[in-house]
Amino acid sequence: MAPFPNLVSETELNIPGETQLPGWGVTATITDREQMSAEGRNFTAYLDLNKVIGKTVVRSRQPGDRFQPLSMGQLKTLGEL
Repeated sequence: MAPFPNLVSETELNIPGETQLPGWGVTATITDREQMSAEGRNFTAYLDLNKVIGKTVVRSRQPGDRFQPLSMGQLKTLGEL
């Protein structure tokens, strides 16, 4: 079990801006690839804004969820992480 508060609903992120969730705080900014941190700080995710369709939400994971790490050329399921 994760040591973090459970997400019980889906919440739309304010991009750019801050979004408060029960037990969580999310800060979203828009940055250039050159400004991304190479060392990968904890709890930091980078998304390609050109590939985001519709609203961006935070929710608990669901079966079949996938992502593509920047260093990999193919999708991975969260279960493979």
